[in-house]
Amino acid sequence: MKKTLLALLLAVIMILGMCPALAEEPTTVTFVSNNLGYEDLLQEYIDQWNAANPDLQVELYVASGSPDEYWTQLSTAIAGGNAYDIYMMSPSYFQTYIDNGMCYPLDAWFEGSEGWYDYALADVTRNEGHIWAYPAFNDLLAIYVNVDMLKECGIEELPSTYDEFITTASTVANELGVYGFQTSISFEGYGQFEWYPVMWGAGGDLLTGEEVITNKEGVAKALQFWRDIANSEGGCLDMACSADYFINELVCMMPIGQWMLNDINKNADQIDFEWTVIPYPVPEEGDTPYTVMGGWKYCVYPQGKNPDRCADFLKWLLDESDFQGVAAEYFLKWAPKQSVVESLPFYDEGGMKLFKDNIIANTIKGMEPAYDSLQLQVIGDALNAALYDTSISCEQLVDTMETELNALKAAR
Repeated sequence: MKKTLLALLLAVIMILGMCPALAEEPTTVTFVSNNLGYEDLLQEYIDQWNAANPDLQVELYVASGSPDEYWTQLSTAIAGGNAYDIYMMSPSYFQTYIDNGMCYPLDAWFEGSEGWYDYALADVTRNEGHIWAYPAFNDLLAIYVNVDMLKECGIEELPSTYDEFITTASTVANELGVYGFQTSISFEGYGQFEWYPVMWGAGGDLLTGEEVITNKEGVAKALQFWRDIANSEGGCLDMACSADYFINELVCMMPIGQWMLNDINKNADQIDFEWTVIPYPVPEEGDTPYTVMGGWKYCVYPQGKNPDRCADFLKWLLDESDFQGVAAEYFLKWAPKQSVVESLPFYDEGGMKLFKDNIIANTIKGMEPAYDSLQLQVIGDALNAALYDTSISCEQLVDTMETELNALKAAR
């Protein structure tokens, strides 16, 4: 009898050893993405992972509604105890999520990893030097210019300084009856994002050292330029002044990212004018222009299901598979790995080549700053006042911004 029981026990052990699925149930984790239009591609790679990793099955959710509604859905899920295990994160909200304990440190998964741009890793390395996300792709800003409009007005040289931009915008508006230059109001952090290269080009900065404002004169100068060009004869203060305005030749110059190349490519059959991209304006001839790069990234929720294996999935997706390069070409993004950029020929074609030659090669590149939501509100209030309330001097706006940022700093 004992021999029979022993034999049965050994048989059971052998069966369990040969069938690990009987011993361990797979974990299903949720991955939520903003509705940015490349989710079918992302699903293909998730399917590859799921087929090779039966212990961790990734289930993709695509946020409904507009991209802006994504943040409401994400915060509501976390507050309701239904947080997603992996989620997409934008530059504007990243610091707030880190500060509130909603990002899992990923330092261990970057050990031995090579080929990343320094600025991409610096962007996700914060709060005591930990890495809080995997860089996915970057957006960088430039000024799109309708060159034919300039030629029609007899303007042979592309503008580079504040005065040249204002004069060019006003000349085009007066002679052709179109907008000369589009400026965005502050909305969900985008207006600030669009203005940072102007501030940096004037020698100003915010929240980078002991003082909350570096070079108040430079920050005021940048606000004054934004006010002057927005309220000039050629200014366009309209959030609806988007890619369609440029494609339909309703605006001559527009600050926007390389993502507008998607719209240009889709409408190539109706674009019969010469266009290019140029760096942001600087105060004086010879000053070095800046651009700003917004780094989209993926985070792991610390209280989610199996965060270590979720991190394994992100390492495979963004560091080991070819997803980063395929997605960059599919979506016209700047890949955060230098090794990927150098290996792909599409960066030397069409509009991406213009960005590579005119912007990447000729500007100082700054990542979108790690401001929290309250700091962004203070900066946005100053920008909106500069654009809409000309009764307040830009020097006064900088003083107010300094006071409010110092108050936030003291409250921490």
